Amino acid sequence: MKLGIGTYAFAWSIGVPGYPPSDPMDIHTFIDKAGHQGAACIQIADNLPLHEYTQTSLSDIKSHAAKLGLSVEVGMRGMQRDKLSSYLELAHQLGSPFLRVVVDEKGFEPTVNEIKIIIREFLPVCRELGVILALENHDRFRAKVFREMVEETDPEFVGICLDPVNSLGQGEGFYE
Repeated sequence: MKLGIGTYAFAWSIGVPGYPPSDPMDIHTFIDKAGHQGAACIQIADNLPLHEYTQTSLSDIKSHAAKLGLSVEVGMRGMQRDKLSSYLELAHQLGSPFLRVVVDEKGFEPTVNEIKIIIREFLPVCRELGVILALENHDRFRAKVFREMVEETDPEFVGICLDPVNSLGQGEGFYE
């Protein structure tokens, strides 16, 4: 296990959808702060959307993190097929062993069956790139439903990114 810092640790400095700060922290300042705090890895989540960066900027991000001894993990929100395809490539490009996925976003709330279909469609890409899908328990589903999604797709390339506080939001305790 590595000690890491994600962009949501600086949510009010970086911003979150609908709540941008007047002077948002940029990606390089975030990387510097993580390095100075002694982190071993960083997770760049959807509050710094990587798909908006140029290829040159992405190379700079990877290089900057590497200079500070930080590995990079990638996260996204909204499991639409085109976005998932882009983010799997981004995760591979940045050397992320997994892609943290918050399934839902505004205007996109697929059913459990739709999610399983999408996952199955992308399993060959996950295997080819060596990137595991890590479904965050951030959505409207209970723990047993996330377990079903993993078990009925591919437990080798699909897992859970567990945020215990999100489980509490579903009315589930630590046991579930």
